[in-house]
Amino acid sequence: DVGCQHPIRNNNTYLLYKKGWYGLNIDLDKDNIDLFNVSRPNDDNINIAISNKIGKTDLYFYHKKSAINTIDKLTSEFQKAKVSEIKKIQTNTLNNILSNSKYKNNKINLLSVDVEGHELQVFEGLDFNFFVRPLKFCFFSLSFSLRPSKPDL
Repeated sequence: DVGCQHPIRNNNTYLLYKKGWYGLNIDLDKDNIDLFNVSRPNDDNINIAISNKIGKTDLYFYHKKSAINTIDKLTSEFQKAKVSEIKKIQTNTLNNILSNSKYKNNKINLLSVDVEGHELQVFEGLDFNFFVRPLKFCFFSLSFSLRPSKPDL
């Protein structure tokens, strides 16, 4: 669950967790991951931003636990709320995270991505041939319609 945000409220994987599923929850907000560590201890919960490369990037930060904190500048400009701070944060690829996890030899059954406009870059950082079998996707994005130079998924 990339961009997992909250472990229970408005979460795309919570009901699956209650039925015994487990997996990775990844979010760029440490406070959200702290909530996951308490509420969903059977999952692996990682505090990092996912992108198509490993490096540093700007985080357009509204407030702690905000559902609209983003590393996508265009999406931040689209929001009606005002960015309170721009922070430098670390990014990693989903491919790298999975390759270094206990799931490295597993296929993905469900991939949920909700990263406020950075969805395409998340998918660009994943080797679909290695990790993905026919799977279910769940993703949210306003950004595809805002990016005429990028192909629609």
